[in-house]
Amino acid sequence: MIDILIPTLGRSHILADLVANIKDTTPLPHIIICVLDSDDADSWHTAEPLDVTIIQCDGSYPVKINAGFSSTSSEYVLPTADDVTFYPDWLENALAEFEDDPTIQVVGTDDLSPVTADRNHATMPILRRSYVESPGAAWQETGTVFHERYQHNFVETETCQLAQNRNVWSFAELSIIEHNHPAWGKRQSDTTDAKGNEMNSSLRPVEPNGRGRGRYTGVLAIPRRSPSGSETTINYHRKLSTKRTSDPIPLVIHEWQQLNTT
Repeated sequence: MIDILIPTLGRSHILADLVANIKDTTPLPHIIICVLDSDDADSWHTAEPLDVTIIQCDGSYPVKINAGFSSTSSEYVLPTADDVTFYPDWLENALAEFEDDPTIQVVGTDDLSPVTADRNHATMPILRRSYVESPGAAWQETGTVFHERYQHNFVETETCQLAQNRNVWSFAELSIIEHNHPAWGKRQSDTTDAKGNEMNSSLRPVEPNGRGRGRYTGVLAIPRRSPSGSETTINYHRKLSTKRTSDPIPLVIHEWQQLNTT
């Protein structure tokens, strides 16, 4: 059984077609979970007659995914989106990776975008529930699919990198869940995209230690002043290295320096 987590906001007009697409391409047992904002009345109205489980959660994409995970119990979990298309046999091909090697805990799917071309990244990875529960899919966090200080775009980067460093990663080339994202020219941008971009631009460092040229551990973004005095934001994920530490997993989080700020 797999839980398919679909956070959705402001896209009620495509939700019914997405659910139908999942059912048409997924003969194996599955549960569809729609994670909805409390004030998204149109999505509630659309989702309620469908054969889905509805969870209310107000928050960013990773917050919704983690809420969906904690409210479900299937052996596998897929964090996905509402602007996707599932291809036939996507689940069979992904499960084959888990079955061929019991040590595999995270399997990447192909979203038919440039970001999955090297097979080391997946915007929609499938995870074993037991792995998320312990040791955890995010760095030093148990029971978490995605670290919640990431806001919207590429929240899955750390989860994919960590699985590879732990040698529990595989990629299912024939498990295709196409991401119909405007960045790839597959649809027009909408208000939900705009909200996501706004959330990304508001990122700030996680753990500031001092000012000026202070150091940050687990930086998500660095505010930086240009020579003209205007402030821009440079986004980073919590990068992982292979330097050995006392932790049994050979990983540390790089410390990024805050530059040119006052």
